[in-house]
Amino acid sequence: MDLTAFPLFLSVLISFQPSVESVKCFTCYFTINRCTDLNCYNSPDNCSPKFFTAAVVPFKECPAGCEMFSISDSNGIVLEWRRGCDTSGNTAGTAIDFTSKCKTEYVFGTRMDKCFCNQDFCNSSAKIKPGLIFCNYYMLK
Repeated sequence: MDLTAFPLFLSVLISFQPSVESVKCFTCYFTINRCTDLNCYNSPDNCSPKFFTAAVVPFKECPAGCEMFSISDSNGIVLEWRRGCDTSGNTAGTAIDFTSKCKTEYVFGTRMDKCFCNQDFCNSSAKIKPGLIFCNYYMLK
C-alpha cells in the first residue's frame, strides 16, 4: 500500500468502529424501610411496577446501559425496588434486553431479580420481566 493511501484507509477503518453511546435510564429507588406509617405516605413508591409513572420518575444518561433490581418477600410484597445505571461492569453492547429469558434467586425466603438492558428507557415497567440475576446476598446493603 502506498503511503498516500494510508491516511484514507485509516480514516475509513476508524469510521467503522462502533461508538459507545450512553442510553437514557429511569432512576428511582423505593424501600419499605423508609415507610413510617401504614400507607407509606412519607415515602411514596413511584418505582415498583405497580406504581411506576414515567412522567414523575427522573432519568439520566448511563454509559453502560440500564439496570433494574428488586427484592420481594415470600408474600410478593416489594421490599426494595431500584432502577438506574448498570453497575455490573457490563458495557452497553453486552447488556441484555428485559425481554430476554431471566433468572431469579431466592435467599432466605426473599426473591431477588436483577436485569440489564441497553436501549433508551428500557428499564420502564412496560418491558420488565423477572430479571437476570447477577447478585448475591451481600448486595442487599
